[in-house]
Amino acid sequence: MDNLRFFAVAQVRDYECPDFRELFRKNVDRVMTQRCATLPGRSVPALVLGACLLAVCPCAAFAQGAISSAIAACNVQDGAQSAARIRGCTTLIESNEMTGHGLAVAFTNRGNAYMAGGQYELAIGDYTEAIKLDPSFAKPFNNRGAAYRTTGKLDLAMADLNAAIRLGDQSIDPYVSRALIYESRADYVPAIADIDHAIGIEPTSGVLWNERCWIDARRGALQDALSDCNAAFKLGPPTAAKFDSRGFLYLKLGRWELAADDYQSALEISPKLASALYGRGLARRRLGDVPTAEKDLAAAISIQPDIANEFAGVGAP
Repeated sequence: MDNLRFFAVAQVRDYECPDFRELFRKNVDRVMTQRCATLPGRSVPALVLGACLLAVCPCAAFAQGAISSAIAACNVQDGAQSAARIRGCTTLIESNEMTGHGLAVAFTNRGNAYMAGGQYELAIGDYTEAIKLDPSFAKPFNNRGAAYRTTGKLDLAMADLNAAIRLGDQSIDPYVSRALIYESRADYVPAIADIDHAIGIEPTSGVLWNERCWIDARRGALQDALSDCNAAFKLGPPTAAKFDSRGFLYLKLGRWELAADDYQSALEISPKLASALYGRGLARRRLGDVPTAEKDLAAAISIQPDIANEFAGVGAP
């Protein structure tokens, strides 16, 4: 049960625009210098002073036009504009003016746009190209790992996430993704260790404390889970995911009324949340309200047919 953790794509990290512009400028300078060095019939000082200026001028004008617009589009982080971002990144990739790390950035950002649009195989292809261009670049390893996790290729995901961490990714992203893989395998000790590392980076993230609550509840560390849930509610606004996690914890604690109340609160925010409908059904059944409970359970199954198996798999009473 992923329990609306909101991490499916959130751990895909972009490369920031100012760095990208500088990378492009350096690539243009390097390419222009290489072109000048191959021009025949001139002494080196005259070559650099004359032919290089002539070579740079049209490129600079182009960079201020099409390339400049492409850079801006390729760095847009709004998922609603993923098509424009793909076009911008493609322009950069096909411009023949970028190589190495700069080109790897363009592939990475286009992969992120594909991820935002649910085109995971295309995203994986672009991240793979970025890694070939710059094997020391941590972000495409992290992002490809996220794509592999989303498509269920967990062993490949784990290898990429380990590589991102080894290469020095300082964000929470690879740790959160890796924790979710450990959690899916009921390997709770390393899952908690990775979430703890992420919390060390972002200690005021209610989302991370909520994830810790969920893992602790699943593994049966119920008092720890209660502390985690309470911390999550103190950090940021109440969300369906927070109420859903604490509702599940109250189910495992046998506190049926509190569980039903939290699931009700989750459903007021997200009425079609299958885990909250099913959990409320279980709580209501324990409270003796069988007809209403059966309606909740049936509604949950209509939204997510395997929800009963998922609850059984995480030890729901």
